[in-house]
Amino acid sequence: VTHSIPACIGDMTVNSKQLDKESPVSIFAVNKCYVTAQEGTFFDGTGFAALVREGYKVRSDVNITLEFRTTALHGVLLGVSSARVDAIGLEMVNGKVLFHVNNGAGRMTAAYGARGAAALCDGSWHKLQASKSKHGISLTVDGHLVQTDNPYLQSTSADTNNPIYVGGYPGRYSNTC
Repeated sequence: VTHSIPACIGDMTVNSKQLDKESPVSIFAVNKCYVTAQEGTFFDGTGFAALVREGYKVRSDVNITLEFRTTALHGVLLGVSSARVDAIGLEMVNGKVLFHVNNGAGRMTAAYGARGAAALCDGSWHKLQASKSKHGISLTVDGHLVQTDNPYLQSTSADTNNPIYVGGYPGRYSNTC
């Protein structure tokens, strides 16, 4: 999935550092969540926010937490990539949350799907934590843990230096359901 997700994304941290969604490096089609003030940033399915001006180096370990609410089955929650193949990404595909990591040798994925395809697309807030280490990845959604070991033992570092994109990617637009 490469298109934006129509969703509210709440508090977000990377390696225990709160990301400042109020001062993004660049932004396109992003608003506040709902007319009456709610915490979070609303992505209407056509936009994105680029955070961390100098680019983000994932390397061996990263820990991401965020809260989201959506009624969409598909879309980008977060992504960081390099000019090569190294990347991390969080996305919704068919109502499942997928956490992808490519350390340069191949992609590994941790996937979580609640009971019923639309269980995470119910418009309620869901808490997500995604962690990457040298030896594997883990994804926790609403307290449910999924882990995947790194099958590419020679490659343990995702060498990135691009912004952290939230809610979508530049030039990629929604194909809403």
